[in-house]
Amino acid sequence: MIKKIIFIVVGFWIGTLIFSHKTPKYAQHEVKAKVESLCQDTPILIDIAWAESEFTQWGEDGGVYLSKINTNGTHDMGVFQINTVHWGEAKRLGYDLKSLEGNIAYAKLLYERNGTRDWNSSSLRWRKRVAERYLAGNR
Repeated sequence: MIKKIIFIVVGFWIGTLIFSHKTPKYAQHEVKAKVESLCQDTPILIDIAWAESEFTQWGEDGGVYLSKINTNGTHDMGVFQINTVHWGEAKRLGYDLKSLEGNIAYAKLLYERNGTRDWNSSSLRWRKRVAERYLAGNR
């Protein structure tokens, strides 16, 4: 009986190692630091990441942070809350939206193409931060 329990526990542990998400996971303050570092040339993206997810890349379950289902039936993923309409293209271009680096890189691509249009739903939150930064002299 003890051998059977040990076998089950070890099997579960090995299965968790094999099938768990393989990208490194960062604490929220580390996500913030990574976003700030990789987006220093476009500070508005830092404001957008805060407004979209408050610098959250992973959910409480350890998986990538997903929004609730949007009114149009789509989902948003990761720190920049990239919408499902973009997931196919992101994958074709080699971006892993489940990884922090991939989510940031694809957000930068979207910003280069479309400006802030893809984040209009959170614009009241991030525009306030932009204005506060401007008034504080941190343009």
